Amino acid sequence: MCEWNYFDSVPEYHPIADADNLYDGFRAARKGSHWKAQVQRFRWNLMRDIRALQKELTALKEGRPGAYELSPYSRFLVIERGKTRAITALCMRDRVVKHVLNDLYLVPNIRPHLIYDNGASLKGKGVSFTRSRLIAHLEQFFRETGGNDGYVMCMDFSGYYDNIDHGVAMQMIRKYVPDPFAQLLTQQAYDSFRVDVPELSDEEYEKARREKFSMVEYRKKPHPETGQKFLYKSLSVGDQTSQITAIAFPTPIDKLVKTVCRVKYYARYMDDLYVIVRTREELAEIQQRIEKLAKRMKLFINPRKTKICKLSQTFTFMQNKYFLADNGHVVVRINPDTVTRMRHRLKKLAGRVRAGLTREVKVTEMFRSWIANYGPQLSKRQRAGLVRLYQNLFGGGLNPWLKMRNIA
Repeated sequence: MCEWNYFDSVPEYHPIADADNLYDGFRAARKGSHWKAQVQRFRWNLMRDIRALQKELTALKEGRPGAYELSPYSRFLVIERGKTRAITALCMRDRVVKHVLNDLYLVPNIRPHLIYDNGASLKGKGVSFTRSRLIAHLEQFFRETGGNDGYVMCMDFSGYYDNIDHGVAMQMIRKYVPDPFAQLLTQQAYDSFRVDVPELSDEEYEKARREKFSMVEYRKKPHPETGQKFLYKSLSVGDQTSQITAIAFPTPIDKLVKTVCRVKYYARYMDDLYVIVRTREELAEIQQRIEKLAKRMKLFINPRKTKICKLSQTFTFMQNKYFLADNGHVVVRINPDTVTRMRHRLKKLAGRVRAGLTREVKVTEMFRSWIANYGPQLSKRQRAGLVRLYQNLFGGGLNPWLKMRNIA
């Protein structure tokens, strides 16, 4: 017989520790990585592992023994477009918790505070969104002013992820995310990325706090980990909590340009931004104000990538080249280096396919995705050359898809 007061004794879990939410977090975390051994192990023991996470998260919230702790990370370096990046990979159970934390608390609470033209890595946003916003801003500028007599400044933060200060980031989290347990898990995530620097003297430590830090250079040398002295900066490119933090971190700069300086034609994609105004003097003043605020936020502007030029001249933003013609037409061309890298990549992958190290279907999927993304920016000659190279290396199996897309 049912006891009506049975559910009074059942504990009420925090939403992050709720089993349904943890299951949804698992389904989100496994996308694109079903084949990995740790994902399959978690799936085989799904109910047991979710129950264990539920108990550990509840213990952490209540400050009891057996509280949830992040597992040791897998750290490695990758080379992307000729640039070495330091990657930190989480185990499956931690990725599940991070998905729940992000989806329930961080993204819903932070996103309303972002400007519309912040285009990085959120639903409905992305690289294509930011590129289309730049084209729209150039066209709107032409209609407003009646010509292309204006200036654009492209700016980039140097060592962006490596130099995000944990203290400043947590101030943002406390401001936007009201839930104490979500704040605690976020602080735990930040602390897991702190840099162990026992070999630094007090003077060197203070200098490292003020100056630009490079995780790649740090990992190239062996460092003893004593847990006695930490540098509280640096986040991981491969971590979800780090990603939403990096998206939102320069929001004060966004609002400075959009609200205080009243610039309509501004957008940012993670650490890349552009500003479009009528005169060079306006840009010089805005640049000075951005640099001053960035210094207070402990961010570093890359002087080599900060460029001011006329809209009627070719400028580069996010790997594409743009200029505003006299008739108002926005001319977009892909960076030739991007095409060259793809040609080299196809030749290398052809060798791996012949050696049996890579399946041809994977190469086909990669090339489809690449040419569908970059196809509109390619000239007819570039497009024909890439398709011809692919066909010479892998045969004509892609022809029907290319014709359907009107690419062949």
